[in-house]
Amino acid sequence: MILSRYISVVLLICCSEFGIAQRVSNEQLQGWHLRDKDKDGYIGVSLQKALQYLESKKSTTVVVAVLDGGIDTLHEDLINKLWKNPKEIPDNGIDDDHNGYIDDVYGWNFLGNAKGENILKESNEYARVYHQLKNWYDLNKNDTNCLKTYYPETYNLWVKVNSYLEISADEKMNYNILKTSTDNAIKYEQLLKSEIGCDELNASVLESYAPKSDKTKKAKIGFLNYIKIFEIDREKNTSVIFSEVNSFLDKKKSFIFAKDSPVVNYRKMIIGDEADGLSGKKYGNSNVMASMCKHGTHVSGIIAAERDNQLGIDGICNDAKIMTVRVVPDGDEHDQDVALGIRYAVNNGARVINMSFGKNISPQKNLVDEAIMYAAEKDVLIIKAAGNESMNLNQNNIYPSKKLYNNKIAENIITVGSSSDWNIDSSLVAAYTNYGSAHVDILAPGSYIYSTISSGNNSYGFENGTSMSSPIVAGIAALIRSYYPGLTAVEVKKCILGSADTTYINEVFFTPGSRTEKIPMREVCATGGIVNAYHAVLLANELYLSKQRGIKKK
Repeated sequence: MILSRYISVVLLICCSEFGIAQRVSNEQLQGWHLRDKDKDGYIGVSLQKALQYLESKKSTTVVVAVLDGGIDTLHEDLINKLWKNPKEIPDNGIDDDHNGYIDDVYGWNFLGNAKGENILKESNEYARVYHQLKNWYDLNKNDTNCLKTYYPETYNLWVKVNSYLEISADEKMNYNILKTSTDNAIKYEQLLKSEIGCDELNASVLESYAPKSDKTKKAKIGFLNYIKIFEIDREKNTSVIFSEVNSFLDKKKSFIFAKDSPVVNYRKMIIGDEADGLSGKKYGNSNVMASMCKHGTHVSGIIAAERDNQLGIDGICNDAKIMTVRVVPDGDEHDQDVALGIRYAVNNGARVINMSFGKNISPQKNLVDEAIMYAAEKDVLIIKAAGNESMNLNQNNIYPSKKLYNNKIAENIITVGSSSDWNIDSSLVAAYTNYGSAHVDILAPGSYIYSTISSGNNSYGFENGTSMSSPIVAGIAALIRSYYPGLTAVEVKKCILGSADTTYINEVFFTPGSRTEKIPMREVCATGGIVNAYHAVLLANELYLSKQRGIKKK
């Protein structure tokens, strides 16, 4: 799984000059992504103008499948927006609709078993492949010419994973800096919480606190420096901060030492399956929450949080129903699960699929690509995140990809990078986004996006990344499909890409990951622009009327 921008930038840099330099308050940033450039001064998607234009038109319900780590099905702002399988009777232990999945009321969890056990953690795909191939290579390494000649694909894969897992001194140093800094920050936090007498703490609260001793005075300075250096959200409580950072550190440690010992086969422990193909595969359970659904809940709120209910936030498409498909653990997803997840969504009525995940290697790419082609045959549009590594995708790969194993391009995929705003950062192109005009289609707001989160108490919060940009486009796609159901998936894609705001197409911005190099917006993504809901529905209306006139002429 591609890590969130907040965590990944912590590793990439050890100074504040790269990160999101928030310039206005959190309260002012709530919902900025929906606003209009001319009216509100934020380069959002002009949603209100789009909704006003559509006000007199009729709409229909559109099912949007969120392939992710799960969704909080009890969240107050989502509970009425969830897809419910109309042919399934809840909790009766029977596959009422005979689709092969028992009690799949809200969707399906492909990371569990019939006993209710679930995969929460997973290993890195590079590590999995490395240890699968290591013995094969060791047995044949004395004759690499033979390997190159008779097993070129396997040999090239081995070379790639072996090279990727060569850890540089800088990478180890960055890990050690972050680990030491975090350990010290935890000590500072414990001292301060003890003196203040509180269970939770954040930088904003601490800023105004006057320490009672020299020891806690030093702790305050140390903790605030930690927050500043690593560009951490000042409003986040320390329990959340340290949970996220330590989770990242655990993954990074596993990556650094990936060659030293075989990976744990979490999948076999829970599912008893080697993820080696799709034939006859029926596994999982109906628990789509599975105790780790913060990311998927945030994504779902962006698309479809209930509007006009005086709660939390407003989603983009009020006629969207969210189908939950759990395929992403805390770690790299398996291609087999993604492929089955896409097929499940298509077979159960999804018209739009959001995929806010990805990885750098896809050993069973053919399985996923065949599922993508199956979705295309069934007229389903797939929206996917470009990723958060500040990489040029013209030179690097992130999977799933719209370039299929047969060298064809999947016309039913939109790949989305992240834009920012000058109220947030010094560049309109987000510092973390992957980019490249050959592979990224369009940008959408991705920094400081406020949405639903899962913490058991109907919470809301900010997240950053292309994971947030993708559901913005998915929400707009659902909006178009709800008002113009006669448009195909490819036509909806044309409406979204053809209406991008290209005001800045000829301007240059900081290249993602740099504060010295510059890149023209036209080279950041294929459209050279940012998604705009209002312009997209105008184009959809025009295309719909054109099709209607064509039908009448016939």
